[in-house]
Amino acid sequence: MIQQWKAIVPIKLPFPPKTGKKNAKSGRQNSDNNAAAKSSDALITAVFAPKYKSPQRLPKLKIPQGIVSLSKCALKLALAYADPWHPKARGVCIPDGQRPSTFKQPATQRITAFIGSSGLGFIALTPSLSNDAPNCYYTLSTFSSDRAVILSANNTLTTGVTRGYATSLRGFNDALIATADADVISGRVVTVNAKVTYTGTVDKMGGMVYCFEDPDHLSVAGAGPTDVGSNFSSASLAPVTRKPCELTLLPKNSREVQFTGNGVTGTTSVVYPYSNGEGDMATAYKSTTTYTDTVNGCVVGVPVALILVNGSAGETFHVDVITHVEYCGVLVDQETTVNPVDKPGAEMVLGAAQRLNILKNDAGNDGKSMWDLMYGQLVDIAKAGIKHVVPRALAAAAAFL
Repeated sequence: MIQQWKAIVPIKLPFPPKTGKKNAKSGRQNSDNNAAAKSSDALITAVFAPKYKSPQRLPKLKIPQGIVSLSKCALKLALAYADPWHPKARGVCIPDGQRPSTFKQPATQRITAFIGSSGLGFIALTPSLSNDAPNCYYTLSTFSSDRAVILSANNTLTTGVTRGYATSLRGFNDALIATADADVISGRVVTVNAKVTYTGTVDKMGGMVYCFEDPDHLSVAGAGPTDVGSNFSSASLAPVTRKPCELTLLPKNSREVQFTGNGVTGTTSVVYPYSNGEGDMATAYKSTTTYTDTVNGCVVGVPVALILVNGSAGETFHVDVITHVEYCGVLVDQETTVNPVDKPGAEMVLGAAQRLNILKNDAGNDGKSMWDLMYGQLVDIAKAGIKHVVPRALAAAAAFL
């Protein structure tokens, strides 16, 4: 029986392993470790487990024959989808061969939002490549609706709703939608994650947190708690506590992992690659009454994911957002790094990632991390006969992490 995470296996790492501890007196490594470190092909024992235990006590993992390793770049992509905040996820790319080199950037935001007077607060995510186009909307204490109503008219925010920006992103609207030079800058969103933590008073801590993403990246504007159960199979519900609730956004189709094209002024997709449509800020979920928000010359893409916080009016919740992007073009040419090519590995990781948000809500997966679930998905696909991903390469994550 294959263990999903309690495993030790002898493997060949694609990069030199870190071996041994330094001697406290001499500062030199043990001679045995020096011998093992002389070759990057040296066989070592790697432990793949949430908590690293004594290798001698863990069962060995039987490896299916005829399967080759994931590349280091594909392994980093798997980690970025499972844990976007992990330090080793920085500099992630999708190794599909579209560009020989790209500028890889993580952008983080820290937001304090409020539960409105109706007992509802939210953050709506609109993943953006631009530092001057909003990538989210969130609520202040003056918000009074019981749904995520973002606009009350074209370009008019609902009272108590404000825009959020990833100001450290390198792209900006004028360049992304430039008509004079199609090679100025273009990019793609690799992944986005938002974590919500209740920061209000303890005596008023109560209610529910709802995290959901539209499966086709259509608009979730206007949705409320009553819309979650019947419309979003991947919704995550949890009581309001001090423990963070999080949601990871992933590309849903091949279009969303293409580098955005320039050349048409006002085209939303060159700034919002995850947006399946322009505008569509509905006043109620799937309502025919919709508005658009135009900021700095670009129609804002639809909000594709939503985190609702239901609780006591006026209490606060903290939101951390991280966006991993890739850019190419003359504006970033001096900062690009080479992209390895591993199309089979990229396809495998993208396929396995699609089920993560659903699997984490399965009762049978209680206590498992997203990385555990990612590993399990890749093992299942490998066992089904796809020969370009290997469980033993994932076991190398202990050394990689």
